[in-house]
Amino acid sequence: MLFLPVYVHFAGATEAVPVFTIAGLLGNLTRAVMGFHTIAWRKVVFFCFGALPGAILGAEIFVELPPAMLRKALSVFLILLIVGRKVMLKKPWPDWALVPGGFGSALLSGVFGFAGPFSAAIFFSLGLSPLSYIASEATTAVFTHVTKTIAYSSLSVLSNETIVRGVYFGLVMAAGAWGAKRWLLKIPAEKYSRAIEAVFVIVAVSLLL
Repeated sequence: MLFLPVYVHFAGATEAVPVFTIAGLLGNLTRAVMGFHTIAWRKVVFFCFGALPGAILGAEIFVELPPAMLRKALSVFLILLIVGRKVMLKKPWPDWALVPGGFGSALLSGVFGFAGPFSAAIFFSLGLSPLSYIASEATTAVFTHVTKTIAYSSLSVLSNETIVRGVYFGLVMAAGAWGAKRWLLKIPAEKYSRAIEAVFVIVAVSLLL
């Protein structure tokens, strides 16, 4: 999640978003496989009904946005992620609401590369077990990233070099997550969340400069 805003700062949003899509696909596929037997498929299906068309539309918007505007929009989006995540955790989402929720989340993902905090907040509110929550949300992310990958490819923004970089960063991120697992388990969830939010704010401000 932190990879994209940092990469945008150095490489630009136009390159970073497709790269992160490939990297995110690998990372989420790993989490989905690890908890495959706990996936809440009914919730996943409802979410994906909205997510798949949302991802396609988001990819089309991404292609049309000028790089400078995309950079500033991403900055605002990072701030909204912090606010939106807190609001969305207040009450559980009924099944029917997962369709527009999936559409909105995937639309943002298609434009900005990710919307993990939004989709994660939706699934967190459903009262699933920890493993089911992680695997179910990751499964929707896999379908979303696959759809985005196809859309980016058809829109000619996904080159072979982009795919190679995405796979490379995806493997690095997976290895880093595995290596940091014990360390992360020792950090209180609230402190970790605040640290992530602080990084988002810093990167958002830097993107506006």
